Amino acid sequence: MQNPLWRRVLLGAATVLAAAAAPVLVAAPAQAVPGRVVVTVSTAHDSSSPKGLLATCPAGTVPLGGGGRVTTNDPGITVVQNNPTGTGWVFAAIEQGAGTAAAWSFTVWAVCAPGSTPVPAAPWTPRSVTTPA
Repeated sequence: MQNPLWRRVLLGAATVLAAAAAPVLVAAPAQAVPGRVVVTVSTAHDSSSPKGLLATCPAGTVPLGGGGRVTTNDPGITVVQNNPTGTGWVFAAIEQGAGTAAAWSFTVWAVCAPGSTPVPAAPWTPRSVTTPA
């Protein structure tokens, strides 16, 4: 007479061994987008405000993403626009309130790839922002 518990243990062990011996599927590493180009532009390093730039993708490419980086930690600088356009990436910042006497700048970049369908977005327009005194 066989023990039902013994059978369950043997069946469980066989299942674990079979699973361990099964081939493991590993995903291939991500591939770069063919024809990808990163375009960067920077503003002047001064205390003027507002500042805005468009990183324009080369002809035959469209923006996949982008962004910007301000060169100061001054709390008087505020990013007011950071988004794609049909032809690149736009970034804008302003001095709030009394502004700053310190020089500041930013760099904006667009990650572009071959394509013909532009990302719909409004073009950059300087915005007037008022802050309470």
